[in-house]
Amino acid sequence: MCRYPAAFCTASLTSRRKKIQAVDMDTINSPIRYSFVSGSPESYGDYFRIDPDTGAVHQTKPVDTSTTKKFTIIIKAQEISEAKRSTTAKLFITVKPVDAHPPEIQLSSLEGYVAENSPIGEKVLDLHGDPLTVTVEDKDFGPDDPKPTYTFELTTPYFAIDKEGRVLVNENNLDRDPPNPGKFKFQIVAREKNGVAASAPTSVTVHLRDVNDNAPVLPMMAPIAVPAGDTKRKVTTIRATDNDEGENADIRYSIYHVSNNGNNKFAINPLTGDLETVGKLNAGDQYSLTVQATDKGACTARR
Repeated sequence: MCRYPAAFCTASLTSRRKKIQAVDMDTINSPIRYSFVSGSPESYGDYFRIDPDTGAVHQTKPVDTSTTKKFTIIIKAQEISEAKRSTTAKLFITVKPVDAHPPEIQLSSLEGYVAENSPIGEKVLDLHGDPLTVTVEDKDFGPDDPKPTYTFELTTPYFAIDKEGRVLVNENNLDRDPPNPGKFKFQIVAREKNGVAASAPTSVTVHLRDVNDNAPVLPMMAPIAVPAGDTKRKVTTIRATDNDEGENADIRYSIYHVSNNGNNKFAINPLTGDLETVGKLNAGDQYSLTVQATDKGACTARR
């Protein structure tokens, strides 16, 4: 009795070559020809071929596992005889991904902002006030594939990245005021926690926003001689300094105290610090003035 070639078992292809073999139970043992009949996805023929004589299945080019990882191919084994008896079987191929692509860091913004002196754990924000976040893309994995766990390496100890990918303050007392830097530029590398693949370094800059944490500083003033008389005239200009910036360094001047009953004899421009005489000064009179400088945060200095 003649028999068809025996159905050959399904298999998973995890290497570049897998041999398929059909056995003919007839004693004549006719040669067998192997071929692909169909498969899914339809592109299977672009990646695999079968040796018609030996049944060896070869991978012909790399498979992009981000789009396709599983193939099902119908293989036919046919006798080389007048009867041309044949049978078919399914071959299941699972292509295992390899680290063909390094992970890539994606930043929600290349620049972030945080107030100086922020506590550890404070979120760094972008220009729109949203948290500055870091994500990782890896072309070795498709959208439905489970992603590996990544660790982040930063070239600064002052910031860290939490498990949600947010950039956080990592040290206390970040000071923007001179001579400290007003910004930190550092690099981030993403590395697979259980692998060796790592991303290229990505640079990010974090700016420290000013906080009104400095009082104005008034200079020491040497004694000044002013001619006697009752005409208005400039005495000197007071210039205070403030290590804060912007509105936090906007200073207003006022006279806090004048000795020798001289309160009505002097005036100061609150914006420029120009000190003038406004009352009559007699020869030999001496006055000691205490000038006050106040910034918009109500920090005050007197001298």
